[in-house]
Amino acid sequence: MRVVWSILVFLCLVGCMNPKNKAIGVYDTSQLPSDFGGGEAYEIGMNQDGKPVFVNPDAAFKQIVTDYKDGFKAIQKEYYLFPITKLTWRRYGYYGWQLTHEDEEIIDQGYEISRFFEIYKNSF
Repeated sequence: MRVVWSILVFLCLVGCMNPKNKAIGVYDTSQLPSDFGGGEAYEIGMNQDGKPVFVNPDAAFKQIVTDYKDGFKAIQKEYYLFPITKLTWRRYGYYGWQLTHEDEEIIDQGYEISRFFEIYKNSF
């Protein structure tokens, strides 16, 4: 009986899950403060709640780590964080806009990183 119950619960959970990370429509990106340099990896769609999401969050994550590597290094150094991964990204999003640095370009990268993760978090 427990096996049957477990199977039913599993099927219900799998069947009832409606992932929000799917882009189901086009998002008006003119409402966003940045396009992260454009490119296919940063393609933004709209989820079922009308929020912006990355069409391919994995590709977007890989691209931002490459495009803004100096910003990530500065955030990691200033706030004593572990290297950026899919497990440590939340703190980078939180601290990016707070970054203090002598190079204005690095500060701008910090803002872009925080903006990126505001959309990235909607992708799950």
